[in-house]
This record gives sequence, C-alpha cells and structure tokens, in this order.
Amino acid sequence: MENNSIPIYNICNLLDNNNISQDCVVYRLEEFISNRPNVVSSPHRHAFYQILFVAEGKGVHSIDFEKFSIEEKCLFYLNPSQVHKWEFEPGTKGFLINFNENFLRTFLVNPNYLKEFTFFGGNAQYSKFSCEKCYETLHTKFEKMYYASLENQPLQKDYIKVLMLELFLETQLFLVKKVFEPEECNETKGAHSIIKNFEKLVETHFVAKRLPGEYADMLHITPNHLNSLCKKVLGITAGEVIRHRVILECKRLLVNADVSITEVSYELDFKNSAYFSRFFKKNTGLSPEEFRKQN
Repeated sequence: MENNSIPIYNICNLLDNNNISQDCVVYRLEEFISNRPNVVSSPHRHAFYQILFVAEGKGVHSIDFEKFSIEEKCLFYLNPSQVHKWEFEPGTKGFLINFNENFLRTFLVNPNYLKEFTFFGGNAQYSKFSCEKCYETLHTKFEKMYYASLENQPLQKDYIKVLMLELFLETQLFLVKKVFEPEECNETKGAHSIIKNFEKLVETHFVAKRLPGEYADMLHITPNHLNSLCKKVLGITAGEVIRHRVILECKRLLVNADVSITEVSYELDFKNSAYFSRFFKKNTGLSPEEFRKQN
C-alpha cells in the first residue's frame, strides 16, 4: 500500500505557473490564507519543510493530532512527514516559508544538516515557539526574506539561506537553554546525544523493529542503560518511545477512510488486523474505527 493516507503537497502544488520551479517560496500569511483556504483547513502533509511565523491573530494548529493554540508572536516549524491542519481567525497576519531539502543542501557541506535541529525532528512538542521577547528582530528577519524572495537572483537566494540558517541556529540555541539548565548541560550532553541517535533509529526502523533491545544493540549499549537514559532525558521508557512512534503512524494512515484497517495493519507489519486493533485501542483508548470518526 502506498503511504497516501492524506494529501501530500509539494511546492509545485502550491505555486502558480510562474513559480513552479522554485525550491523555496516566501508568502505573506494573509495572502496565502486568502488564496488557498482549502489547503489551509484540510489535514495534509508536505514534501517540503515549512516555517510559520504569526505576527497577529489567533487560531488552532493541529500537528500530528495534537492541538496547539495560535496566538500573535509565535513561530512553528514542520518537517515533511508531519500531518497538520490549521484554522485561523480573520485578520491573522505573518509569514509562511516553504522550502525543500535541495534549497539548503547545495549551500552546506553536511547534506543532512537540517536533521540536527530538534524542531525538525518530527516531535510536535518542539514545533511551537513563543517570540514575545524577540518579536521585532524576527519580524525584520522575515521581512528581509520576503523581499529577497521577490528578486529572482542567485545572491538574493543565498541571502535567504543565510537568514534561514541564522533563524534555525538561534531557535536551537534557545531550545537547548530551555530544556537543560546551564549547570546540567555538560552532564547531560552525552545522554542527549545517545537519545537523539535512538530517536533517529526509531524513525527509520519503527515498522520492523519494536523491541528496545534491538535499538540498544545498534547503539552499542545495554537495554537497561538505554531505558535509564530515556527516562532521564525524555521522562518515558525506551519501549514507550517506540510505541508512540508506531501509534503516530497508525493515526496518520487511519485518517483516510478509503484505506482499510487491514491495509493499515499490513503496512505497519502487524500479524493481522485483529492484533492491530487491540494494540491501537490499548494505547489510545479508542478502536481504529472510533479514531476515524473523531478525525
């Protein structure tokens, strides 16, 4: 079964014929909302990365089935795998940037550099940031990217890349300071690195590998040590990390009522649909059918 549970938009889907070849586009949010209301309000995922900066307005942003309030002076990041939809109140303003991996890949020595940023890791809890204290600086940065995008010149594109990387680094530095107290940084650096690698492995292998011991072997540590680090850094066990990722993919696939539960169970390597249904209900409190009705 193809992974087509919801619409997947690439940049070409969202552009007019004059801009169809671009790897990065910058919109004023109010114009995007006005011109593409169905895309905004319907659940979908992207074949590109997205940055949403809200300057004014309110609404609700659902990211991987978790709801986040939209308020003025906030920032959202999305990676290509995440399912989302949003609903904005009238008068919402800001900026929206869509870009694919090729846009920055040619500018960087490390082709996987984006994967180093926590907010592009696929965990919805790290997708939203309040910008109250740095609003003016950020607004100016987005204005510069917007006007640079109107000039179809190589140097202007490079200027956007520099501003984007500056934004990413500032956000990541803020996140590190927020998650770890200064005196804990050195002590937890090694643990955080292992957990980051664990999460990357889970993202790659969660369909075929469901046991913490399998990941511990790949990380060259014991299952007990992996479990201990997960509890310390994430507050949950290694098994829960794996199950959460499996459940997330279950939800992403179940959104489309045209895909049968048997097909979903097959796609995610469950023995049969009955076992899949028991697993899903045990971990969510809902049967697959009930989840579909609610979403």
